[in-house]
Amino acid sequence: MEFNMSLSVSAVAAGVTNLFLVGLVFLRGRKSRINNILILNGIILALWNFVSLGVYFSLNVDWALIWLKFYYISLVFIPSTFFHLVCVTIDDHRLITKRLCLGGYFFSYLFLILSAIGGMSHDVTYTKGCYYPVGQGGDILFFSFFILAGVYSLLTLVHRKGATTNIIEKRHLQWLFLGGYINILGISSNLLCLVNNQIYPAGHLTCAVYPLIIGYGIVKYRLITLETKNIEIPGRKFIYLGLSAIIFVLFLVSLLTLEAILRKLIGYNTLLPAVLIIILLTFLFQFGREWLQTLIDRYFFFERLNQEQMVKDISRKITSIFDKESLLDIFLNSIVNILHIRNACVVLFDEFTQTAQVNRAVGIDIIKKKVMKLNSSRGLINRLMQTKMLITKEKEETGLSNHWREIKKDFEGLNAIICLPLTCKDKLLGMLAIGEKLSLEPYKKEELEILSILCNEAGVAIENAHLYHEKMRNLLNTIQSLLSAVEAKDPYTHGHCERVADHSAKIAQELGLNTEEVEIVKTAAFLHDLGNIGVSNQILHKRGRLTIEEFENVKRHTAIGARILEPICSKKEIIEGIKFHHERMDGSGYPVALNDKTIPLCAKIITVADVYDAMTSTRPYRKAFTTEDAVSELKRGCGYEFDNRVVSAFIKVLNKEFNRKRILREESRYSGVR
Repeated sequence: MEFNMSLSVSAVAAGVTNLFLVGLVFLRGRKSRINNILILNGIILALWNFVSLGVYFSLNVDWALIWLKFYYISLVFIPSTFFHLVCVTIDDHRLITKRLCLGGYFFSYLFLILSAIGGMSHDVTYTKGCYYPVGQGGDILFFSFFILAGVYSLLTLVHRKGATTNIIEKRHLQWLFLGGYINILGISSNLLCLVNNQIYPAGHLTCAVYPLIIGYGIVKYRLITLETKNIEIPGRKFIYLGLSAIIFVLFLVSLLTLEAILRKLIGYNTLLPAVLIIILLTFLFQFGREWLQTLIDRYFFFERLNQEQMVKDISRKITSIFDKESLLDIFLNSIVNILHIRNACVVLFDEFTQTAQVNRAVGIDIIKKKVMKLNSSRGLINRLMQTKMLITKEKEETGLSNHWREIKKDFEGLNAIICLPLTCKDKLLGMLAIGEKLSLEPYKKEELEILSILCNEAGVAIENAHLYHEKMRNLLNTIQSLLSAVEAKDPYTHGHCERVADHSAKIAQELGLNTEEVEIVKTAAFLHDLGNIGVSNQILHKRGRLTIEEFENVKRHTAIGARILEPICSKKEIIEGIKFHHERMDGSGYPVALNDKTIPLCAKIITVADVYDAMTSTRPYRKAFTTEDAVSELKRGCGYEFDNRVVSAFIKVLNKEFNRKRILREESRYSGVR
């Protein structure tokens, strides 16, 4: 009966905790997609745990079989709803993800039908006072589906956590992964036990732990949109509460133990010995509690010291970075991590348009915020240009300053309560807008001073990065001009770099790369033959076949081009694209003999564009290939010379260009007839 008791208690605890989480999200949460999926997942888990009790503790076999049908109704939807929750949490809108999500629900319905027609467990056995499902062939298939869906969901979370630079999102994914991992592991143990005709309470226990982990993630790190002002527990009070509970339990155990020992030794019948024991233990445990509390205070003080050290580290990092995007990412994410801020964003000011726009954000939808433009003639930007000092929403509302309505509107648009200027030499470059803390505590004076110091250093770093990029742009323009002049001397290669750059940019766009990545690919493609400056003109313009020594000389041009740009180019992707654009998928390329997994995507794109342009251009030793022949050669080289994805994307680009030209020809013919 002890085993039965643990089974019933764990199932009840799991059902109650899941319903509590569902109620919390339903009553305190906003109506959003992620909240709805979390509610659905919680209801299914609670239903499975409660229905399991109906199976285990039925009055007879007939009732156990009835409950078994409801058992599978909830069980089969656990993996699909959790994967749906993962997809919504990471905000993955890719077509393949949507199809996988629909596929998960399809298999859940399939197993539901399978259980209805008897393909899954439709019999029970009575052992140790409980009824247990007897596993069938369909249960093995469902177990495989459960494991595959669970593992893929967890791997998706791990991949997203590694890809994102958003500190808040990393925390969200961390707690969702932990809860999902424990839950999937426990339920899997229950499913495996079907073979032994008995169910262990591990799955139900993990179902009780899962909502506690998710609930902690919601309260502490805002895992979902939820109003938690009245349920927020500061970290120190939480530790003190747990400490007090532990000490109280130890006190009771010690008291009862000593009392039992004294009763056995002297057999006392008065309350005096018990009172003396209580007084003695009270002093001892109070001393121990104060000692432990001191240790906790030291820990928090040590954490503050670490925060100060982190501030120094941030200052050192942002002043040594000349890439503005990386600089802002480190600056923003570090601030959010140190002060545990719910949301923050960096707004940069454009002197030419006299407007400001969100550039980097954490905890808010940057896509929606990027369309928001702040005008320098009014609102927050105007106020910061005048004061060059920290601005709080509360003071602006109570002070009723000029344009306070516009300022309030800007604060609300940025989800911020405090804005700090980013300046350099008394020139406003932008601002840092921060929202509430995760703990909802007000910002301390020392914290605002730290933010002001970091904002001043960030302003200087942004200006330095801007000046650096201006110099690099001028230098790269000079190099491009020299390269074009060298290329113009050879009629057979004239315009080659421009065409390769154009093809590469279109391939990158077709592959779904963002604007910045497309520009990197285009720049690297234009400069991919820069190293030819270090190769003899006699070799480059030779009409016949190259000797082995001459070819070895030509192969040096990739490394030469990379070495020329390394001291002046901060984008390593550009350097890698130039250096490795003659590598092959099978590892037979040069200069390093990389393979498919180690060749950068930028280099793979340039390789295809470069070879295609070379084939479709006339050379002294052969005529130009037709487009069809060149495409056939690219297809023939897929897998061992060229990347399959890149070639497929380039073929789509060529088809689009062909269709566009055909449409233009038809339109011109039609207009000519008219």
